[in-house]
Amino acid sequence: MAKHLLENIRASYPNARCGIVVASRGAMIRDLLAAYSWIEIIEANRRSPHQIWYLLKNFLGSDLVVTLYTGGAVTLPTKIMARLLAYRGMLIGYADRSSLSKHIFDTIIPLPADRSRAPRLSESDALRAAGVPYILPALTFK
Repeated sequence: MAKHLLENIRASYPNARCGIVVASRGAMIRDLLAAYSWIEIIEANRRSPHQIWYLLKNFLGSDLVVTLYTGGAVTLPTKIMARLLAYRGMLIGYADRSSLSKHIFDTIIPLPADRSRAPRLSESDALRAAGVPYILPALTFK
């Protein structure tokens, strides 16, 4: 889902360094996004401390961090890592069941009451919250 969000960021900021952090299946996601060489896929989890170090070294102080859209809850370690990566004021997350979210995220995007709403519309909500223009409203595939 983050590809559409990142495409809009890239359209506004062509020199932006964009990445997607995943806990597993990094090779599969790299294959899915092979046409988008400007999106870096980082597989970081507690079993790969060197990747966590790489992530911190290369993305600490990021201009914008957006956590995943989920109907459940984003794990606390994921939220803490996101908090470490983002400049103050630029950590955006989606509402979840955790009471800690309001203490970690700078901006929380509420979940839509209508669960059939397309996830890309929630991504546009995150772009709007970050002040990034929504340039590419339609999904694209290469």
